[in-house]
Amino acid sequence: INNEMINKNRISAQIRKARAKTIDWILSHTDDIPIMDGYGPEVSILRSTIIVKHLKNSNASDDESLNAVINYIYRMITEAENEPASFSNIYKTLCSTPFGMKKGTIPIYFAWCMRKNQVAIVLSFKGKEIPISGDTLSQIEEEPENYTLYVEKGTQEKEAYLEGIISAFSQADPASVNNKCAFAAELLQTWFRGLSKFTRDHTMNYREEKTTAVPQKMLKFKGQLLQYDINPHAFLFTDIPKYLDIENDYVQALESLRTFADEYNSFIADTKVYLINRAKQVFNRTIKGSLSSIMQDWYDSLSETTRTHIFSSEVNGFLHFIKENTSFDDIDVVSELAKCVTMLAIEDWNDRLVNTFLSDIKSYVDVVNNFTLEEDDTDTDGTINLSLDYGGKIYENNITDTEISGIAETAMNNIESHLEEYGEAITAQERVAVLLKLLKKELEQL
Repeated sequence: INNEMINKNRISAQIRKARAKTIDWILSHTDDIPIMDGYGPEVSILRSTIIVKHLKNSNASDDESLNAVINYIYRMITEAENEPASFSNIYKTLCSTPFGMKKGTIPIYFAWCMRKNQVAIVLSFKGKEIPISGDTLSQIEEEPENYTLYVEKGTQEKEAYLEGIISAFSQADPASVNNKCAFAAELLQTWFRGLSKFTRDHTMNYREEKTTAVPQKMLKFKGQLLQYDINPHAFLFTDIPKYLDIENDYVQALESLRTFADEYNSFIADTKVYLINRAKQVFNRTIKGSLSSIMQDWYDSLSETTRTHIFSSEVNGFLHFIKENTSFDDIDVVSELAKCVTMLAIEDWNDRLVNTFLSDIKSYVDVVNNFTLEEDDTDTDGTINLSLDYGGKIYENNITDTEISGIAETAMNNIESHLEEYGEAITAQERVAVLLKLLKKELEQL
């Protein structure tokens, strides 16, 4: 090996950076290794260690001493399928007789030997899984005693499993991905973190008119999807099959993972359908139709006195929503009704708010219905219906025309007297404006 830039036990920071680029280039080509563009040191390193040694498109070199190195690395990778191999022992052997390798070149040939089997190879630093990359392989030579190599069995099936995840959760071409294991784990976590708060946090499923609890295993699975510090290999090949109750069947694991993703992608839509069906029952359990039409029928059945009566602000807001609703799309209707009642979009809910929402609208409907029943039992003669549009805000009320007390009559006389004292100093229109402002103030306090 005649490249003096890299054929050393200690290389400069610049050459170390160039070597990392060379390693990444090698890892990204599982078949023939093309020459790199440009004239940087990484191009020179690739030429002297791979191209000149006839390793560009061959499984062996014409340099027999280099072939011995390659065969030894291959043997270490194969044996690591049964028991993790320490890089400390590997480096010690390669740097000793008969190989006599310099540390600067070892990571390059490790990359060359690893490039076709990256799915199955697991590198660990002090027991924590790390990605296969130029930087990682360069770091190993600094303290090889802290790094180990392990190889999983069933490479072909696992390769298909990873490529299936990549295809399902991205537009990337799996063949173009270098570290498929790390990329697949990142895709899953990015997808899950992008879901709405309620979707991520829910512990109950809502479908049609039924609810079911999310299994404990799936809650733990969701926890790992949100965890920032995971071991991609263990997560994908050990944890996911365990959470999905599938052992050693990555075809089925991929299918179950897709089903899981479909359910979570549709969680909010399913929940809205559940809320629509339950809300319909609150208004009328017998009439079939859309939530919009059932609400409108209920509102239309109310008397004018009931519609304009001042209930609590929550009930009045609820009635106002129904009155002003013009949509016949129940998904839109329940979405807006949810914000009206809970002040939050369904996407930002939690499980508790599902029951709160349904309980609140039932309470509002009951309050209005009970008032209507009481109204039917009362003589409504002498009732004044009032509707005041003040600055675009509607004030509605019905007031029973009962006798006023002596003190109240004195107050009324005083108001009239004060207004008369101003004579023509204020116009009739101004007097009306004053009275309307006073009326608005009083209505706000009811």
